[in-house]
Amino acid sequence: MPARRWLPLYLVVLCPVAAAAQSPDHDTLRRLKQVEWPRAYREQDTAALNRILADDFRRIGSDGEWSTKAEELEYIRSTKPSYDSLVFRVDRLDVYPNGTAVVAGTGMVYSRGAEGPRVMEYRSTNVLLKQGGRWRAVASHTSGDRVVGR
Repeated sequence: MPARRWLPLYLVVLCPVAAAAQSPDHDTLRRLKQVEWPRAYREQDTAALNRILADDFRRIGSDGEWSTKAEELEYIRSTKPSYDSLVFRVDRLDVYPNGTAVVAGTGMVYSRGAEGPRVMEYRSTNVLLKQGGRWRAVASHTSGDRVVGR
């Protein structure tokens, strides 16, 4: 019987938190970071990347260098990917009431070269704003590039 007494409290307090974690914005942002953004780079799809990146987008790469949206678009237009696949695991996904989101996690880049298979890992943090009903990246930072497997 005592457990039944706590059921209404559980439903009122904990269920909304669980539901919020699975909001449509969370699903959209997860898909954007894990599917659409990597696909734009892999397929050299400048139109897709143009939709993902806000006009004032800035990126800081693992080497500490800054790049703009225009530079990212030119990079994917002119540089064929040297990897076979990229898998991104979202470790942090926070959506704020003001239409800002932080998506951070770990990327695993799988490639094959003269030395055989190689796996490179990196960390990434992205800030996105909801503009006109669509999430667009305004900032990205990568760090911690390291080979984790051969």
